[in-house]
Amino acid sequence: ISVDTHIPYLVGRRRGQTMNRFAPHPVHCILLSIILHTCRGTSCQGKMRVIVDTDIGDDIDDTWALGVLLANSNVDLRLVVADSYSSERRAQILARFLSSAGASTPPIAIGPRRLGNDLVLKDWAGPQDIQQYKGLVHEDAAEAIIDEVALGAASNCSTVVMVLSPCTAVAAALQRAPWIARHAYVVAMGGSIWHGDNGTGPPYPEWNIVGDVASAQAMYAASWNLTTAPLDTAGAAQISGVAFENLLRCKSHSSIAKAVLEMYADWIPLCPWPAATHGPLGPADLTSTSSVLYDALAAMLLSIWDPNNFVDLQRVKVHVATSGRMIVDPEQGVLITAATSWRSKELWQNSLVKCLCARVKTLII
Repeated sequence: ISVDTHIPYLVGRRRGQTMNRFAPHPVHCILLSIILHTCRGTSCQGKMRVIVDTDIGDDIDDTWALGVLLANSNVDLRLVVADSYSSERRAQILARFLSSAGASTPPIAIGPRRLGNDLVLKDWAGPQDIQQYKGLVHEDAAEAIIDEVALGAASNCSTVVMVLSPCTAVAAALQRAPWIARHAYVVAMGGSIWHGDNGTGPPYPEWNIVGDVASAQAMYAASWNLTTAPLDTAGAAQISGVAFENLLRCKSHSSIAKAVLEMYADWIPLCPWPAATHGPLGPADLTSTSSVLYDALAAMLLSIWDPNNFVDLQRVKVHVATSGRMIVDPEQGVLITAATSWRSKELWQNSLVKCLCARVKTLII
């Protein structure tokens, strides 16, 4: 199906409803011109349209990534998808965080409803958070992704699909509407190319891929441009020292920084993964050093942050093996862009903190 025939079907439906109400059946639009006048926020001039696919509620790095995206005025956060297992509980956590951050209330979409282990932050939010959320809530994440890409395409705007999770909902969207790969590109945290945790040791199957291998294979094999932050660099992404001090200093002035740090404080005593809490800059704490912020590095691979200044971006051919390993395959692999090594961790730290503290006038850099 072409995007031209799909758009009228998609954007003619109501956009989304709160959890206790259901969207009506699609109503076809008659003319594309009507669509462009009636659909919400299709312009991309001066801003980058972003969909975030997240497994918030386990590792805290998703929260930091969402924080920098919310804080950057050049990002138009169109949709946030609660993906992976326990997606309804993740949506509740997402709704509480977005509400407490106070910056905006982008639409939330609930991914595939499959069971899994208890979330690390399983008691941090509840049904009331999604019921009271001021933004729209979509029951079908794959369809919501397709709708948003179609809206962008109708205005000749590409949409970034930022994948910070096992990508079940994204793969489902691709299966229903393969054409979205022509109108979107992916920025992901995923894989392990040359090295593993902390940028050292051998590569191994990384969670965002091994958590749903079949979906990752579909996403990485699709025809869109794809950039990833693998463990080679993301496994060493921490904030420490002066940058962390500046972040603490600005939380009284920035609702986003405050929301991130409060959720981080609740998460630290519960986190069961040493690789996340003991990065190369030392153990995570509340006064000097963050946990490993895998997803926050991925978020800052968007061009608006000039990522070439803090990481080396390398073109490499890879395929995703059934084991979940990302395999370098010069002959038959798919060409992607990967942040394979660091240029300046200090510059990345300072850029992230400056973004979260955007309302603060004085920082020690």
